[in-house]
Amino acid sequence: MDTPFTFLDRAVTLRFYEEDPVELRLYLGDALEEKIAAAVGHYDAPHTLEEDVENFRTLVGEKTADRLLERAEPLDRLSVLELLSYTIRACREEQGKKLTALAEG
Repeated sequence: MDTPFTFLDRAVTLRFYEEDPVELRLYLGDALEEKIAAAVGHYDAPHTLEEDVENFRTLVGEKTADRLLERAEPLDRLSVLELLSYTIRACREEQGKKLTALAEG
């Protein structure tokens, strides 16, 4: 079998909100894995809403986080957790698709 080697496309684009969507581009790899682990680990200790917001900003970037958080109603710890959870879950789903395609390719 003479199949050429190809690197996995690491870019993952997530879309939030159907109307006037906000897009987030993440890149699979060690740096993202470390950010996800830190974001999840944040919830192992007592924390405030402000700390939750900063945790989300660290994961997705300040500008994108602010655009997403300004649309959260109400802005509380649960809404921040929902955004964080969606981000990680959707990222993992896209990662799985890419790895499956690579294995089948």
